[in-house]
Amino acid sequence: PQPIPPDADMVNVPRFYQHNDSVKSLRDPQLTKFPLGTLVGGTKKDIIIDKKIYSWLKPNVPKPVVIYGWHQLNGIPIQPVYNGHGETYADYSHGVRLVLRTAQINGADISLIDIMEDPTYHTLIADTTLVKPYYGSLTSVRSESSLIPSGNELFQNYPNPFNPETNIKFQLVDDQRITMTLFDSNGKHIATLLEGEFPAGEHDYRFSSRRYNLSSGVYFYSLTSPTFSYVHKMALIK
Repeated sequence: PQPIPPDADMVNVPRFYQHNDSVKSLRDPQLTKFPLGTLVGGTKKDIIIDKKIYSWLKPNVPKPVVIYGWHQLNGIPIQPVYNGHGETYADYSHGVRLVLRTAQINGADISLIDIMEDPTYHTLIADTTLVKPYYGSLTSVRSESSLIPSGNELFQNYPNPFNPETNIKFQLVDDQRITMTLFDSNGKHIATLLEGEFPAGEHDYRFSSRRYNLSSGVYFYSLTSPTFSYVHKMALIK
């Protein structure tokens, strides 16, 4: 990359053409070895998640996106982490990489939002914990599924195995009456954890084994309503 110093003309078409011509002059000699469509690195500034989304704001940029990239051959970025571009800024050099909303830890599907907030597991994907690891209107709510739940769902508890507490999450596409129940490995009813009318969106229940004086073992928790029924198992290890 050959950065051009910013000025008043940087948002005009001639300057875009100048940038494009610079990139093209570097790309053309590589077409034989790396034809168009080949995945190459160093050609984009990625939009990333960082605390600078909602802190350390710059004047006149109240809603920034955070960008990073364009690496030199020695690995040093030409564009360090920077939050000076507004969310409506149109820049041909920005690259958005889409990822799944969930990952797996110990076989359990875990929301990336929860991983980013976790004091231990955030190191799997981030340098620091983030309490609002998302952009746009999602910054005003706890989770994306509170806005756009994809369906009724009971998630795997997290962490699992656990001792003595674990988090159980579920989401509803509309207001419903639900019941959450705990069973032992033989199917014996232990307790009704939740029961009643719940609004649409995502909900969290913090389960404590101490409350029911449970011993180590495998247990099952279910979520039922007039329209669905889900069951997951969890392991308590003392």
